Amino acid sequence: MTSPADPLSHYARYPSLAGRTVFVTGGSSGIGADIVIAFARQGAKVAFTGRNAASAQQVIEAASAL
Repeated sequence: MTSPADPLSHYARYPSLAGRTVFVTGGSSGIGADIVIAFARQGAKVAFTGRNAASAQQVIEAASAL
């Protein structure tokens, strides 16, 4: 059963991504940041690059909270 607190809970789960390493370029904002969060939600270890340190820190905090 999905949780109403998690708006993305209705999306597919990919257990094969758990523990895998992913590298995302442009991950500090926009679509790149969403991709970082999506991989983290699947349990992947995510590294990313970006131009804005403040935005990157927000993405790190959001991904770490998962």
